[in-house]
Amino acid sequence: MFVMAVKPRRMLTKERDGARGLVPTGADAHLDTEYARYLDDIGLASDPALKAALASSPDIRFQLFLKYLALPSSAKTKHPLVYCAKRATIDMSEMMAWVSKAHNARALALAQAAAPKINQAMAVDAESRFVACERCDGFGYVSTDPGLPEDTPGYRLLRQDVETGKDIWVRTCPNGCDRGKLREPGNEFARERLLEQSGLINKKGIGLQLVQHFGGQSMPSAVSRLDVMTIDVEPG
Repeated sequence: MFVMAVKPRRMLTKERDGARGLVPTGADAHLDTEYARYLDDIGLASDPALKAALASSPDIRFQLFLKYLALPSSAKTKHPLVYCAKRATIDMSEMMAWVSKAHNARALALAQAAAPKINQAMAVDAESRFVACERCDGFGYVSTDPGLPEDTPGYRLLRQDVETGKDIWVRTCPNGCDRGKLREPGNEFARERLLEQSGLINKKGIGLQLVQHFGGQSMPSAVSRLDVMTIDVEPG
């Protein structure tokens, strides 16, 4: 079906919704400075994504706007963007609503494209890892004074200081590390988000949660440790 847009007359015409009162149209469209400034600010003439959205819009008026913008005659007007928008009978409020939807759709597409990488990073953050002990700096022992009881764990003569000739005694790191390494739990927020996405826990829904612990003491959180399995049972 062929649709022909009616070229607006050179007169002051009232917007359909009546919100802006009388605004210039036709060859005097450039006098609508508010509309002109808005179209310049959003970069409608230079943004390829917005142009693609115009071409794929189900509203024939936005397709006509893009068509009019490409015409050599439009370039001769004082403000081609406003002239073409008004020629396609698109008022400012309609253009603002369309731009908002176009940007929302674009943002959603970017978020969907980034989701796999974000989930992969969250999976890495959620895992526990071994880090160097801050008490012994990863050596597994700390300096100590001579004369400690012989049964002190790891108490031994390490070496003799070359400059002073003094004996340097050490003992096992009292921080409980394993040869200078400590197990650091993964990020709790990342664990919670991943478990929610996989359906193992459900904080938003209403249901009965059965928590089963595999060894150790009872724990209230299904996220704080990975040895807790949470099963959601939806009410019948």
